[in-house]
Amino acid sequence: MQRLSTHSISLAMSLLAGVGLVLTSGCSTQQEQPVAEKKVEYSTFSGLREYGSQNGYEVLTPEKLQSCMEMQTSFEQQKNALKDLQASIVLQREQIDEQNQEIEQIKQEIEQEQTHSLVEKENYEQHNTLLQQYNQKVADLQEKLVGYNNMLEKYNQMSLSYNAGVTSFNEECAIDKRIYPLDLKEVAVQH
Repeated sequence: MQRLSTHSISLAMSLLAGVGLVLTSGCSTQQEQPVAEKKVEYSTFSGLREYGSQNGYEVLTPEKLQSCMEMQTSFEQQKNALKDLQASIVLQREQIDEQNQEIEQIKQEIEQEQTHSLVEKENYEQHNTLLQQYNQKVADLQEKLVGYNNMLEKYNQMSLSYNAGVTSFNEECAIDKRIYPLDLKEVAVQH
């Protein structure tokens, strides 16, 4: 390697000064302040990831994407609860239909008994037994109907809540939204 002479260095310095460039020694009178490290994020296409509104779409940040995935998990749980409740409602409805048929059958037997003479003690006791069965079945049916209606009300409330959540999800996470595939991969691993 060649060594530069002090004469060459001073010549170079004077040329730089003549052109208007000023060289500093790197010393400063101001106290050094630490520079916050900023994580550089890369996309698969351009290298840097940009979030926010772009070309009419909103690019979701990893934090927002995480929130959206949590909402989606919540929807799955709500949907399963709705399906379970719906199955219970169907079962309750089938039991109500069966009880209605039993009541109708007892009602027909009572009507047939009324054609017989109720003067005889045996016919009278049988008629009273049928009336008691009928009244008990009607009371049981009314109780089941109250439970059935409560289940329907709960189902309707849960459905409204679920639908409102889905609408909110669509607005916040789906409609006119974009994500970076690497963000999705990273969030999915954390999730």
